Amino acid sequence: MKSPFTGKSFDKTFLEHLEDLRKILIRIFICLAVLFPLSMYFASGLIKFMVLSSCPPGLVLNFFSPLEPVWVEIKTAMAVSVFIAFPYIAFEVWRFVAPGLYRHEKNFALRLVFASWILFIVGVLFCFRFILPLVMQFSMSMASDYLRPIIGLQSFISLITLLLLGFGIMFQFPIAIFLLVKTGLVKLETFRKQRSMMIIIILFLAAVITPTPDMLTQLIMAVPTYILFELSLLVTGFMVKEVEPAVTEGDGGDEDQDDADEPENPESNISTQRRSKNLPGYNHRRRKIRSRSKR
Repeated sequence: MKSPFTGKSFDKTFLEHLEDLRKILIRIFICLAVLFPLSMYFASGLIKFMVLSSCPPGLVLNFFSPLEPVWVEIKTAMAVSVFIAFPYIAFEVWRFVAPGLYRHEKNFALRLVFASWILFIVGVLFCFRFILPLVMQFSMSMASDYLRPIIGLQSFISLITLLLLGFGIMFQFPIAIFLLVKTGLVKLETFRKQRSMMIIIILFLAAVITPTPDMLTQLIMAVPTYILFELSLLVTGFMVKEVEPAVTEGDGGDEDQDDADEPENPESNISTQRRSKNLPGYNHRRRKIRSRSKR
């Protein structure tokens, strides 16, 4: 193996790999520990921004225990720290895995990780911009004379976290389709023919991932996912070329071509003709030559 950074060859034992993994985990933990105070400083403002962006005007959240706002800010700061540190975490994991990969595998893995990260961010932004306001408006529309919404801070943050994570995961659907087709586990034509089955699978995944039981949220997640599925089929069709094995029929060709393929040594020519009698296309060529001579 060669290091992707130093170019030096090295072979390590299992315990040495475990030691490298331990060092990587320590560096990741240090990175999160450095980012956590900064995230904690902005956690309160971030929560306020999410409330103002997602909730209808005039809605005030409530907390039902003395330290609930503190725990919510801590959880929010941890989630933000992981989100910011994800590129560094991916880099550390890449340093651990890359020496065991070929060059084309490294290029493929880098592009795949980058595309996955971009799709995750797009899914999170899409959910935050369009889905969360619709969910909160739908929740507030259920209020009536005998129902008054009292939404807790922790419940609101938990809902936002699950929705953002769910949409980030569902937007990985094109990556899954591409990998299945690229590795040959499923043919692209199979996905195209089984669209009705894919709709059922997407609806099932949306029902499992969404934290709310209402059909509106599930449909809001399922519709963009199906659009991504169709786009992934289109993009995968351009990027992945399914190579069909070429089937060559022995038509014999022209007589000049047959003569050119024959060896110059007569004895080897006779032995070659004897061996060629056992080939499937020999009788076909002989019948074709006879038909030419009759004409």
